[in-house]
Amino acid sequence: MARIRSSRKQAPTGVDRLSALPDELLHTVMSFLPAPQAVQTSELSQRWRELWRTMPCLDIDIRDFPSAASFRKMDGGPWDGPWRKLENFATNLLMFHAAPVLDRFRLHVSGKNHQVELERWIRRGIKHNPAVLEVTLTSIVGMIELPSLGPSASTAACRLKRLHLCRVSLDAGFADHLGTRCPFLEDVELKGCECYFHEVVSATLKNLVIDSDGVGLEEMQLAKLTEDEKKTFPKLHNLKTLLMGECNMREEFDVLRFFLENVPSLEKVTLRHCEYPGVWKDDVQQDLPPQYRKLVCYESQDLNLIDIKYHNEVSWLPDLEKALGAVGRSGCGVASEMMETPPDMSHSK
Repeated sequence: MARIRSSRKQAPTGVDRLSALPDELLHTVMSFLPAPQAVQTSELSQRWRELWRTMPCLDIDIRDFPSAASFRKMDGGPWDGPWRKLENFATNLLMFHAAPVLDRFRLHVSGKNHQVELERWIRRGIKHNPAVLEVTLTSIVGMIELPSLGPSASTAACRLKRLHLCRVSLDAGFADHLGTRCPFLEDVELKGCECYFHEVVSATLKNLVIDSDGVGLEEMQLAKLTEDEKKTFPKLHNLKTLLMGECNMREEFDVLRFFLENVPSLEKVTLRHCEYPGVWKDDVQQDLPPQYRKLVCYESQDLNLIDIKYHNEVSWLPDLEKALGAVGRSGCGVASEMMETPPDMSHSK
């Protein structure tokens, strides 16, 4: 039987097609690699030798250095051998990296007594004017102060679009910096940070998450607004979803009312595991049985309806419905439904 030859030319054995790709595509491939592996590509061939110095994404993660991530104190002093490997790598990576700007700078580090090195790495990462900055610090003694974001006023504008921070100390000027120096910022997430600012004002911010038990966060609570604060309450034209969790609604109704008055685009309000320690009837607080103090009000689209879930008949329900209806917009109804079994709150936080 005659053998039919393929009209397609077969690539010679050993041809490196990957190296023939342009730098932009190779940088994209390298952006998915841990930083140590990305640097190790320099040993593949002459084509790859300098690529790591201009890759637009830098991810320094202590979990890529297992021995450094698990180092312990020995003989009363720190065993710094594994940590020094991470320190030398990160320092050299940032020192010799030559890209003028970064698409992403990510630092995930744990350790003790290394604040000086960590602050230096963060400063050098910010110096590259990244569009995405993610800093996660764990098992650190004390907090690391965040250096000034972005370039100075005399240089190009800050490119920062997403900012995620964990266990970083943020001073009183942090929020002002976001509003005046970050014209493209859309996403901010702060977890476990020390927050010493009073407000966040940004014309571009679309998503703001603050998850912290730090004492500084108390300065940001919207509760018991004074008359002067009510006059300056900002209009949040782009906010569509509001979640209030584990609130004492006897005290926080005023806060909810001002949100509804100042957020014209609000579509959904969720009151999750909120407490109702009493009802509002002739200014006399009537204590509720313990099983009724945690009710869940489920989401209401376009604020047309607020649903109340409760167990068994209770005398205070009409007063609660009236109180909830008072904070809604015109035409917002309140519906109630008796549940056959009491809600299980044993796993609720």
